[in-house]
Amino acid sequence: MVKILCIEDEKDLRRDICEELRDNDYDVIEASNGAQGLDLIRTEMPDLVLCDIRMPIMDGYELLDTVRNSYGQWANVPFLFLTAFGEREDVLKGLSCGADDYLTKPIDYDMLIARVVTVLRQVNRVTQQVKNDQREMQKELNRAHAMQRDLLPSEEKERLLERAYNLTISSHYEPSTELGGDIWGMHLMSPSKVMFYLVDFSGHGIAAAMNTFRLHSKIDSEPIGEMNPAEYLMHLNEWLSTQLQTGQYATITLGVIDLERHVFEYAAAGSTTPIRLDHQKQKIELGSGKGIPLGLSAKAKYENRTMEFNKGDGIFLYSDALIEHGRKEGLSLGRDGVEMLALEALY
Repeated sequence: MVKILCIEDEKDLRRDICEELRDNDYDVIEASNGAQGLDLIRTEMPDLVLCDIRMPIMDGYELLDTVRNSYGQWANVPFLFLTAFGEREDVLKGLSCGADDYLTKPIDYDMLIARVVTVLRQVNRVTQQVKNDQREMQKELNRAHAMQRDLLPSEEKERLLERAYNLTISSHYEPSTELGGDIWGMHLMSPSKVMFYLVDFSGHGIAAAMNTFRLHSKIDSEPIGEMNPAEYLMHLNEWLSTQLQTGQYATITLGVIDLERHVFEYAAAGSTTPIRLDHQKQKIELGSGKGIPLGLSAKAKYENRTMEFNKGDGIFLYSDALIEHGRKEGLSLGRDGVEMLALEALY
């Protein structure tokens, strides 16, 4: 049932208006001044407000201005002004303040009901259009989510690489409620070398997602080749510095597992700390994620770092979303928690 708030300081007139509305099957609540009306708007969230202009404590103009400049869900509730002042200036002032319609006193009750029906019909039409737009937007977001997931290495590619290099690969991707800027990938370099990378673009939404597509395409079209990880990061950084808008950047860990040399050689740019799982000694080794994020300075330099990678060892790369996991519940893992998880994986 449609809920209407009637704000009118004249008791008898308010009673008559409310009775007429109830006779037409509307759920009606009442207030005698703007302050009372504001409290009911906030707590009851009516579908329509019928509001006198000249009232004690808070008049209709002040009430409407307060409502329209709020951040509550009720900020856009439709207003129909009831006023004995039907002059052109009063009507224009009310409409410019955000009123949706007006009706002059004495009240013509047939006209009142007609105006109520008209305003509610307009609101319903706009509401339905917004819902339709939201549904279409959600469809587009779902498509974008699917496309972004398709950038990730497929399970088939993971199994192929496992057989080729005698490795075990395990990955988990949890998409953001919005489009996000996280992506990982791998590239075969030679019979004994394979590259892995984990990237996190700043921000969320369409811009961050578009940047993941850009970088994925760049890495696919211009692979690492004979460059070492630090050289390749400099190459990517020079390019990203010309592509990203001011304030955008990417953190990354990019490394090469070399099965002949038994090392994981990597470079980082402001990323999370890569972790080596040493199964033989039952301990973990922390790498370094230090480095200037990609896209901030075209002249940034990066450092090659190495960790042993012996038979049975593991390399754990992760997004900072894991560090922050559970933050809303006050249970975030933090870096210590992530390191503990990695250590527990050894047992």
